[in-house]
Amino acid sequence: MQLIRARNPSLISCIGVILTLALWCTDGAAQSTEELMGVQEEHCSVSVGGTDNRTFACMVWDHDPEKFAKPRQIEIYRDQKRVTTIETANPIREWHLWEGGAQVSIHIAERDGHGTIALYDTTTGNQLDRVSDSLKPGLLPQWAKDQTQLQDESVPQDDVFREQAKMWLGKVLREIERIQPGMKRRDLRPILTEVDGLSTRLQQTYRSLECSCFRVDIRFKAAPAYQSDPEDIIEFVSKPYLGPGL
Repeated sequence: MQLIRARNPSLISCIGVILTLALWCTDGAAQSTEELMGVQEEHCSVSVGGTDNRTFACMVWDHDPEKFAKPRQIEIYRDQKRVTTIETANPIREWHLWEGGAQVSIHIAERDGHGTIALYDTTTGNQLDRVSDSLKPGLLPQWAKDQTQLQDESVPQDDVFREQAKMWLGKVLREIERIQPGMKRRDLRPILTEVDGLSTRLQQTYRSLECSCFRVDIRFKAAPAYQSDPEDIIEFVSKPYLGPGL
């Protein structure tokens, strides 16, 4: 499994995809991906580690708005040394390491146009293969498919799995629907957690601990305390709805 900053898929991804910040521990101290690569912090807008635990890839940013909006450079590091830089003619739309870090797949295209998906050797920077992004997903080679396509293909399609998935989603929804007015804020802890963002003590959005794409909005009556209190009383709970699976 690749270590990717920003997303991390969970069970059937709750119909979504997500990436996590990759962290390693050396001598008991947590290190960022940039530290492991040996580059300055925020040199990369996205940094990825291969499953070989030696190879890292960086989409170059350096606080340059143009590089952030239209990235064109992927740097490859191995054992804290930069081994090659891949620069593209058109902006990079999606990219990921392949074969444990021996190769990198890069989707190159202008924002509103078709482009190409190219496979590069991460040691030499040489292009190994190339296909058009206009091909249907089923016709693309595995290396050219993005992470969402690969995850979708990995979901079993048999009737037994579909029935189990249906039962699991039903279980999650029933747990959320057990939250009723009159209960207290502390009753939410085994089932829900707060969503970061705009909220107040008396009006907050929560997500399911088991399937983060399910959200509910909850209104409280304050207990006699200045800050949010476990004894705050629930006055209203919205119907569950789908949000980003983060």
